[in-house]
Amino acid sequence: MDAELAVIRALAREISRIAAATPTSVDVDVARTRVSARMPALAGLPLLTTDQLLANARALAAAVPDVGDAIRAIAAALAPVASDDLANMALAGDWSDLQPLAARIDVDDSALMTVLDYAARPALLAAANRLGDIFDDDVPSRSTHCPICGAPPLIAELSGKDGARSLRCGRCGARWRFPRIACATCGAQNAGALHADGDAGIKQADYCDHCHGYLKAVSVLSPLDYVALLETDLRTAALDLAAIDRGYARVV
Repeated sequence: MDAELAVIRALAREISRIAAATPTSVDVDVARTRVSARMPALAGLPLLTTDQLLANARALAAAVPDVGDAIRAIAAALAPVASDDLANMALAGDWSDLQPLAARIDVDDSALMTVLDYAARPALLAAANRLGDIFDDDVPSRSTHCPICGAPPLIAELSGKDGARSLRCGRCGARWRFPRIACATCGAQNAGALHADGDAGIKQADYCDHCHGYLKAVSVLSPLDYVALLETDLRTAALDLAAIDRGYARVV
């Protein structure tokens, strides 16, 4: 676990560093209008070019020496065949055309997806940071996907005396309020929760017997920063195993 945590921590820090240096011109008013219409605020926006995507991949490779060679090899294989569609695919997290591309450049499709996903995150994080808090934190949303980038939630945060629940996006880092007892996958009422040993009520996996989905939840005093968000997801992997062992699945 220590080695995996070191990798995810280094990746998250590098994503945050690149995001802080990435200029973005997302219109906040347009974003609010799109969110009000239940459209992801960033969907379809040209937030980065394919050249920037590959540059991000190379920067991430330099940040994680243990797996850097593998990331650089994938970036090098992509360079001769890359088009603008590649950046659009990565931003949207739409992997429907991934397998033919992976076969064309002779790389593992899961590894390719991971590299493209993480290389797109600095642009998404920069845009989400630019938008700031555009949600009414007092009014829970019914959105089961990130209102900013459209990704499914990575984890839920429970805060305050009443355990108010906010969903967190692992791609752009956005945070939005969500009903406490509703399934974050299908919106139905939750059937129950699995608790980590010794952490009842603090770290748990909320599961749904309607869609058989689940989402982990952790108690926080304040919103997790991006590095802590990805670390927390990995540190609570035992809850994933417990939920999967009981037949539940998390949307990814």
